Amino acid sequence: MGRELNIGLVIGPPGSGKTTFGAAAALAMQVQLGQILCSGPSHASIDIFAHRLDQRARAVAARYNAVMPAGDAERCHHRLVIRIYRPGDEINAVTQLLRDPQDVDWAARRAYWFLVVLRSNAVPPLHVDSKPGLVNLQADIDTRPALLHLRQWATGQISSQQYAATPGAVSNIDDVLCEIMCQADFLCVHPSDAEVSPITHWKRILARGLAVDEAGSMSRADFYGLWGNTLLPCFLVGDPNKNPVVLTTDEKDADGNLYNRFAADGAVSPLKFLMATGIPVFRLEDSTRR
Repeated sequence: MGRELNIGLVIGPPGSGKTTFGAAAALAMQVQLGQILCSGPSHASIDIFAHRLDQRARAVAARYNAVMPAGDAERCHHRLVIRIYRPGDEINAVTQLLRDPQDVDWAARRAYWFLVVLRSNAVPPLHVDSKPGLVNLQADIDTRPALLHLRQWATGQISSQQYAATPGAVSNIDDVLCEIMCQADFLCVHPSDAEVSPITHWKRILARGLAVDEAGSMSRADFYGLWGNTLLPCFLVGDPNKNPVVLTTDEKDADGNLYNRFAADGAVSPLKFLMATGIPVFRLEDSTRR
């Protein structure tokens, strides 16, 4: 990436466009490096970053394709952004979305793409500019005899009770969810979920870079869990004036001993820590909020 230790830092006050800038940086990383792991300090921040990333990726593709004729091999395909959760939660989400597609906002979730590749009527079909790997996966699933009952369930031909009684009901869902995950250009995950299989496999084998939004509010322990032992090229975006949540600071027991002797160290975010090493920082000075 041409930066010290392949680390990029962007800081700015609230409303300065940090998340949009971070999405642009992640898109540039994906073009140069490959699949990118994305994260943040909270589920809310990750949801926002995944949404912004998907928005910007589609906007870039639409602008590029405005001058490209339909069917041209040089058209820009949509990047696949997946907001992933723990496997058990994903299976519950699939069932819930089949029951009520309007129940939640889930356009970037893996459960959504699960229904798309299985041609469920609950979701729009693949776009003409969808990722070729996703199109090929859908065509492959269409021909697998072992997934016949799964396809019937997703398209409403059989009920959930009927599907549950078929052989390999849960394992077939898991297999398809894993194959979709492997197609992700951007996998957006909470730090605690990044240590759950099969997400660990994706992080260890497929990830070629790391992008973190709201890094000023993330703990270094969470960051090291994502970045440590891999030292992937990474981009951190956030407000250095924000601090990670520290559950205990100056609290003491009856004998005057601190409950947490490392509270002050825990209050230093990875963004502040890397800034202190002297790595160059891009500063967004102005707020765009009015």
